[in-house]
Amino acid sequence: LITMVGAPGGAPVGETLAGIVRTYAKILFTVFALWAAFRLAMQAQGFRYAWGLLTVMLPWIGFTVRQLALARFARALSALYGAGLPLSQAMRYAADATGNEYLRSRIQPAGSKLEAGYSITDTFASTGVFPPMVMDMVATGENTGELGFMMDKVAEYYEEEGKLRSHQAGYVFGVVVYLGVAIYVAIIVIQYYAGYFSSIFGAAGQP
Repeated sequence: LITMVGAPGGAPVGETLAGIVRTYAKILFTVFALWAAFRLAMQAQGFRYAWGLLTVMLPWIGFTVRQLALARFARALSALYGAGLPLSQAMRYAADATGNEYLRSRIQPAGSKLEAGYSITDTFASTGVFPPMVMDMVATGENTGELGFMMDKVAEYYEEEGKLRSHQAGYVFGVVVYLGVAIYVAIIVIQYYAGYFSSIFGAAGQP
């Protein structure tokens, strides 16, 4: 690349390198500014709720985010309930383990339904965030008295599924980044040769 830009008709090497440095500096500054603004906005509960809702609604990625969040909830609920904590309190504390404000806000209030006499299955169903498979396992756990065991099984299943989908997402992201870099390099090469041949034809057309 340095050889090309330093060739006759091309831009000086120093000028080109300075331009590249400025471009990457702007990109890094923009990324840092966005990250800082995001961290600041996450201090507000309303933004955390909106962000949590967005992350679980995204195509494909949202399903993985929901799986991992519910796996953390199920694991925490099993541990807390198994330690002797009342189920209503265990649900409230386990909701914080989701790491998602939207899911937490849907699950946490359900503890009051248990205290009001609702069944475990009806309480879980009232949140609207648990898929049919989880509801079936909750019903089984309620009927057999093995809710903690069934929550462990839910967590194991979702953790394995989440890991698999995360690996797939990482592979796809790597391919996208590779293609992006290849396109960027191709644009640089095309721009160089366009300027190079333009200068040659311009010089040939002069008397």
